Amino acid sequence: MVGVITAVNALFNFIIMLRHGKAFDDPSAEYQGTAENNAANFLASNPHLARSAVNAGMSAAANNPDLARQGLQAGAAYARENPQQAAQMYRSAVY
Repeated sequence: MVGVITAVNALFNFIIMLRHGKAFDDPSAEYQGTAENNAANFLASNPHLARSAVNAGMSAAANNPDLARQGLQAGAAYARENPQQAAQMYRSAVY
């Protein structure tokens, strides 16, 4: 009995999704730009948040020099392995 009720409920939900809504549409079609562009636009619109994030990062690095060193080494290794991506990130950060 419970199985029949579950199957009827599933069928009912399926019919509702087909008739009302975008249940099977690709939500990424509505996305605007890339994550990098959106983050850059957000930080440009909210410089106080960018400043706060940089200050927090610098404070964390000053309080944890070994962790900061590991992060810099990991970033350098990534840049060596992915030079095009690193160059693109550099250009977007500098300009």
